[in-house]
Amino acid sequence: MPEIWIQVFWLTVLVLGMALCEGVLQRRRPLAGAARQARVLALMAGVGGLSGASGWWQNLPFAFAWAMPPVAAQFLAVAAVAFAVTALRAAWIGSVGHLRMIAVLLVVYLGPLAVAAVVLHLDRFDPLAPITYVFFGIVVSMVTVAILTLLRLPDQVRGLTSGMLGLVGSLAGLWG
Repeated sequence: MPEIWIQVFWLTVLVLGMALCEGVLQRRRPLAGAARQARVLALMAGVGGLSGASGWWQNLPFAFAWAMPPVAAQFLAVAAVAFAVTALRAAWIGSVGHLRMIAVLLVVYLGPLAVAAVVLHLDRFDPLAPITYVFFGIVVSMVTVAILTLLRLPDQVRGLTSGMLGLVGSLAGLWG
């Protein structure tokens, strides 16, 4: 099967999985506005992490945008599962604080990852591989939606705590 059809299949799994989960959760605990947007973002991270983890664990050539050492691919898969469980749990709970945490994690992790990939490793990406465009499309859309969600969600942390969290998050993002 050509790589593009494999990517289309997994993108379909991602979209259907998100739609199914959101339908169930919306009946269980209806959300609106920014909170619902944050829940959909958490579902995208959760379902995407779970659907990508099996391909990353096996280190399939079409599962990542460049060739990875086997141990690195397995670390990525385990991290994806851990992040997915966290994101899906936050979506299930549905509180603004939990959903905000997932949005912050996405901005702090994926934002610097995308910048570092472009600045430091652009030569490793295969411009002919469909996964390259899928990777950047998903990362850019998730970071953009996460930033917009954070701007719309009410900030429940004020004062010195908020500043410290911002400083620690920025340092962690720069560190990688």
